[in-house]
Amino acid sequence: MTAGIHDLPEKYDDLPNKRQYWPAAAGSPEEGLGMLRILTPEIVADAARTQIQTGLRVCLNWDLEQLDAPGFRRKTFEHRIKWVSPGIAFDDEYHFNPQQSSQWDGFRHHNAPAPTAQDQARRVFYGGTTAEEIQDSTSSRIGIGYWAKKGIAGRGVLIDYLSWAEKKGITVNGLSQHVVPLDDVLAIAHECNIEFQRGDIFFLRVGLTQTWNAMSATQKEEYSQQLIPKHAGLEQSENVLRFIWDNHFAAVASDAISFEVFPPLSPEFDLHHHLLAGWGLPIGEMFDLEELAQTCKQLGRWTFFISSSPLNCAKGVSSPPNYKIRDLLPGVSSIMTWKTLALVLAFINLKNLPLVWHLRILHHLLWNIRRKPGDPHFPRGTALVTHTGKPTHPVFVPYAITSRTPIMETDYNFHKSNSTYFSDLDISRTALVTRLYTPGLRIVSKELDVELREAARREGKRPPAHKNMYVALGSVFCSFKREIKPFELYEIESKVVAWDHKWMYVLSFFLRPAKAGEKRSLFATAVSKYVVKKGRLTVAPERVLRASGFLPERPEGDVPVIDSSAEGSGVGTPAGEGITATVGVDGALVREVLKISESDIPEETKLEEEKKANAESWSVGEWNWDMIEEERQRGLEVMEGYMNMDAKLHEEWER
Repeated sequence: MTAGIHDLPEKYDDLPNKRQYWPAAAGSPEEGLGMLRILTPEIVADAARTQIQTGLRVCLNWDLEQLDAPGFRRKTFEHRIKWVSPGIAFDDEYHFNPQQSSQWDGFRHHNAPAPTAQDQARRVFYGGTTAEEIQDSTSSRIGIGYWAKKGIAGRGVLIDYLSWAEKKGITVNGLSQHVVPLDDVLAIAHECNIEFQRGDIFFLRVGLTQTWNAMSATQKEEYSQQLIPKHAGLEQSENVLRFIWDNHFAAVASDAISFEVFPPLSPEFDLHHHLLAGWGLPIGEMFDLEELAQTCKQLGRWTFFISSSPLNCAKGVSSPPNYKIRDLLPGVSSIMTWKTLALVLAFINLKNLPLVWHLRILHHLLWNIRRKPGDPHFPRGTALVTHTGKPTHPVFVPYAITSRTPIMETDYNFHKSNSTYFSDLDISRTALVTRLYTPGLRIVSKELDVELREAARREGKRPPAHKNMYVALGSVFCSFKREIKPFELYEIESKVVAWDHKWMYVLSFFLRPAKAGEKRSLFATAVSKYVVKKGRLTVAPERVLRASGFLPERPEGDVPVIDSSAEGSGVGTPAGEGITATVGVDGALVREVLKISESDIPEETKLEEEKKANAESWSVGEWNWDMIEEERQRGLEVMEGYMNMDAKLHEEWER
C-alpha cells in the first residue's frame, strides 16, 4: 500500500485493468488529484529535508514567446501593455494557449478509447469523465483547479538523455520521431547512480529547445503548418508503462512537445491514453531543462527539490507549470545511494572488515622477517630509551602503533568494546616480537635440526621429521582504566619486560597521545606471555634473543635454570642451550601467532648479516650481561603476581 492512496497495487502486473485505475469517487477532490495523492506531507517533507541545502534556484518555464509558431494550429502568444490609468499606471494582458509553451497536461486534456458492447467508439477522460461533463459550465470535475489547491512539490529526478546521446555520437532532432528507448533511460540512471523513489517527479531531457533555437523563422513556420507534426520522445511500450507504474512516479515531464514519440509508433501503448485518462498521472511538456541539466552536471548529481503552482482555474484543462527548482543538494543525494553508503560504512570501519586483521598481522610479519640486513630495526646511533626517556637495551625498547575506534568496535555505551582490545594487542605484540626474534628464530630452527639429527644418530634412532618453528601466545590479562571514544586516536605501546626459561612476558599500554604541555593518559594495561616451540620442544627465549644478536654470551659458570618437570620427547634432548620438551605447554593449548617453515629460512650468510646488524645496534660496554640480567629480574618481580595468578587459575580448574 502506498501512503495517500488506499490499496494502490505495488506492481503494474497487479493491476486488474492496466488501462484504467480509477480508485476515487467521481467528482471528488481525490479524483481531481489522481496520482498526485502520492505526494503526502511525509514524502514532500523528506524531499525538502534531503534536497534543500544550497539555495540554488532554477526556472523550468520556457519563455512564453519562444514557441512563436506553435503546432496543431494553436493560437500564438500575445502580450499587450496598456495604460490602466493614463500617465500613472500600466496593466498588461496575456492571450495564450498553455499548450503553446511549458505546460502541464491536465486530466481534461486527453481521453482514451473505452469501447463497450453498445458503443465501440466510446472515449472517456480520467475517472470515466465524459466530454459533455467537461463542456458543462457548471462542472469542474477533474479540473486543474484541484492541483492548484495543493500545488505540486517533491523530489525531481532528471534523466539527461540528450547529453548521454551526444557522448555516444547519437544525433537527436527534437522535431522528428526520434525514440528514446527505455533501455537507454535505465542505462543513464545506472551511470548517474540514480535510485528512483516513490513520489518522484520524473524529468526526461530530449533537447527540443536546442532544436528549436537552431531553426530559422521559415522552418518554424513550416512546422506550425503541419497537420501531423513529428516529435521526439519516450518510446511507447508495455515495459515503459511497467517502469512508470512500478516506480510510482507522482508525475512525468520532459522538454519534448509530446513527452512520448509522436505520432505514436505503438498506439496500443499510447502514454497519453494510459497516463492521463487511465491512471491520472500528470504529463509535463516543453519544460526548459537546459539550465537544470547544466547545473546537475556541474554538481555531479541529478535529484533536486521542485515546486509547481498550476493556475487556480477550477475547470482548467492545462496550465503553465510555474515551476521552480527550489534547491540543489550538491553531491549528497547522488552520493548517498545504498552502494555508496555501504562504501562509506566500509571505509570508516575498514579495520573491522574481513581479512583486514590478517593483513595487518601479515604486514608486520613480512616487514620484520624479510627486512634487509642493511636496514636494521635499531640503526647504529639511534637513541635506545624507554617510554619515559631512560636509556635501555634493545630488548626492552617499547614499540608503538596507533589506531582508532571505528563504530563497529563500540559497545552499547558507545565506547570501544572490551573484547576489541585483544585484536589490537595481536598487532602490537606481533610487531614487537617479530623485531626481536628476527633472525633468531630461523637461526635456532636450523641449529635444532642439526642437533636433533645428531642426537638421533647417537641413540641409533631414525632422524626425527622436520618440525616448523613457531611462536605461540599463552595467555593475556587486560585491565581497563578509561573508556576510548568512537574514532578517538590512541597508541598501543608494547615492550618486553622479562623472560624465563620458557616464557617471554610482554607488557602493553593503551595510551591517549600527549597534547602540548600534557602527559599521555592511560586507557588500559595488558600482560601477555609467549612461548617458542619447535614441534613439541620448547625453546628458551634467551636462546632466540641471543641468536638474533640482542644478548651477549653468558659468563662462564652462569648456568640457566631449567624446569625440572621437563619430560622426554622421544628423542634425546640435545645438549644445546635452553631447550626443554615439556608437555605443559602444547601448541594445541596456545594461540599460534608466528610460524617459520623451511621455505622461510634464507641463506646462512644473510642470517648472520642480520644478526650482526642487530648486535651492532648496542654496546656490550654499556649493557653487559649483569645489567641485562638485573633488568630481567626486575621485570620478573613485576610479573610475579601475574605468573602466580596464571598458575593458580590452572590449579583451580584441575580441582
